Amino acid sequence: MSTAAYPARGEIWRYNPVIVRENRSDLRLIVSTDAVNAANVPTLVAVHVVAQQTESLLSVTIEPYGWAVAGTLEQVMRRRLTERVTVVPAETMEQVDVALRAYLEL
Repeated sequence: MSTAAYPARGEIWRYNPVIVRENRSDLRLIVSTDAVNAANVPTLVAVHVVAQQTESLLSVTIEPYGWAVAGTLEQVMRRRLTERVTVVPAETMEQVDVALRAYLEL
């Protein structure tokens, strides 16, 4: 686990959204750069980690939590990140980066 005082890129966090939706995962994988994550800004960028595989080709397996789905890219409110769950291996984050680049045509 990271010892950073802020959520770091590659960490999965539990997220408490403003509006809770049934059947929506509360896990978020932080994908914003640590320069942003360390800054005094209210939001970070994350993707959902879902329990069931989607039909999207742009999802990456994250055992044992499920799949990180590039198409769920969103801003999350820092204060609503409630618990650091785990740190994703660097090789997995590389796969997430590839999926995000494909999703965003970067």
